[in-house]
Amino acid sequence: MASDIGKPGTVWICAGFGIVAIVFFAVRVPETKDRSLEEIEQELGVDQGEQARAA
Repeated sequence: MASDIGKPGTVWICAGFGIVAIVFFAVRVPETKDRSLEEIEQELGVDQGEQARAA
């Protein structure tokens, strides 16, 4: 790939993926600081019975 678009192009593609990842996590991953596990589970819609079956 580097030979087709050059080394700078490869770096720009990598940087683009990094920016997309940062935006994705900023938008889709909820903030969990100073919150209990129960509050996080409630927001994510995790069923308590579902956890018992997984364990």
